[in-house]
Amino acid sequence: NTLTNVKVYSNMDNVYIINENDLPIKTVEIYDIFGRTVYQNTKSHQSKEMIHLPVASGTYVVRLLTADGVGTYKVNILK
Repeated sequence: NTLTNVKVYSNMDNVYIINENDLPIKTVEIYDIFGRTVYQNTKSHQSKEMIHLPVASGTYVVRLLTADGVGTYKVNILK
């Protein structure tokens, strides 16, 4: 599932969250392909957020929890 007006993408080892409606994001979680949490932050209210991930190259899942629901996005991290 994805959230309306929220975009998530990666560039090298950074993950970008663009929140066009300033929807209050309660939690940002990023998981590796084994389901291990590699990043977690609560109370993200920025319209644009950059998260630097010091992790190995690979595919990761970004999970955003809001009052409107949960959005899940796949990103690729490259070193």
